[in-house]
Amino acid sequence: MKRIDFENLINNSSFSELFITEMGWNNPSRSSSFIIPIDSVDYEFNPIAEKSGFHVYSCLLDEIPNGADCKKIDNKLRSYGYDYICIFVQRNTSHHLWLTPVKTNEMRELVKIEYLDGAKADFLFSKIDDLSFELTENVLITDVKNRVQGSFHLNSEKITKDFYTQFRKEHTAFKKYIRGISNDKDIDWYTSVMLNRLMFCYFVQKKGFLDMNTNYLQDKLKWVKEQQGENKFFGTFYKGFLVALFHEGLNRPTHETAEFLSIYGRIPYLNGGMFEEHQLERENNGIDIDDIAFENLFNFFDKWNWHLDTRLTASGKDINPDVLGYIFEQYINDRAQMGAYYTKEDITEYIGRNTIV
Repeated sequence: MKRIDFENLINNSSFSELFITEMGWNNPSRSSSFIIPIDSVDYEFNPIAEKSGFHVYSCLLDEIPNGADCKKIDNKLRSYGYDYICIFVQRNTSHHLWLTPVKTNEMRELVKIEYLDGAKADFLFSKIDDLSFELTENVLITDVKNRVQGSFHLNSEKITKDFYTQFRKEHTAFKKYIRGISNDKDIDWYTSVMLNRLMFCYFVQKKGFLDMNTNYLQDKLKWVKEQQGENKFFGTFYKGFLVALFHEGLNRPTHETAEFLSIYGRIPYLNGGMFEEHQLERENNGIDIDDIAFENLFNFFDKWNWHLDTRLTASGKDINPDVLGYIFEQYINDRAQMGAYYTKEDITEYIGRNTIV
């Protein structure tokens, strides 16, 4: 299937032609649409295609449903077909959300693939071959499920690993710009501290929690550089801005002084210890980091889509907080000789679930 043909079908919401004509799915066994009410909103679902009992639906609506609504929809939609792909289309736009349930660790999770007007659906196009069937191919619903779930769910793990591969390179580059720490191991340690803090801030800022600015760190870095110069702001982004943001902003319950607000805006208090003064900061008063380190790091971070939920977009560049766990896992595993081990999510979930039961 040619890319231009795929994009035309997607942009025109010609899903029946896409699945049946191009991908070898069958006509749906149910021809009529049906309505599912969720919180005073009626969602009308149109059967698009079917393969061995695996359903494809479309739903035209005024606003794409959020994560909580998707769960409510799934609870009711599964009674029409336990396994499905549902394509939500925002009316008069090419804003789509593809939703499919997958089973992981004995749980039913929802994978959401979203893309906006004008966005290239690279991820979806890359999965066309995996989701296509020959007309003479004899498949069971388990075969279809495995192919759909393998296409959508495993992508999240691949993205996390791709991110980590590049993250390690950024880690190596960043530590070269740290001054004021003499011990190489401590430099490596403090690099991890800084990158973990900044990744956490990226998740927070993308929700608008840092002064309602989704590009907060990049904008503040630019602002600090504009203030540098004679009779102006002296110092690096690290010393002149980040240290106070971490220790006096994100680490304190109250910081509503006029001076603080004029520079930092409204900043939430994030309890948990990540932004407390670190041991290395107490032991090394002269720590500083060149601005170029943050320019390079933020440019790397900006290539990714940061989400606090598990959704994906068609870009294939989506990461969620699981990436922090994965990075921590790799970091700890590298130090197993020290007696430190990381327990993976599936094991802790199994222990917690059985303890509660």
